[in-house]
Amino acid sequence: MLRCIQGHYGEVLKGRYTDEDGRVQDVAIKRLKQMMYEKYSKEFEKECSIMMKLEHPNIVRIIGQSRERKHSCCLLRRTVI
Repeated sequence: MLRCIQGHYGEVLKGRYTDEDGRVQDVAIKRLKQMMYEKYSKEFEKECSIMMKLEHPNIVRIIGQSRERKHSCCLLRRTVI
């Protein structure tokens, strides 16, 4: 994975995802910093949950989410990085 952006609350990484049909796609992985987990994990999960319901060509779609404390992240599809 390649770090693209790092901010106060977390970072966005470029990664690869293989879907159930075996297609490999470039994806962005938005990850909450471990030190921010306690304070912002509920808000992060809420954001991911809301974004998973959205479908529009101009909005990045979330295709997965991890709620593990060490790796709280969401997987974003259709990105240009």
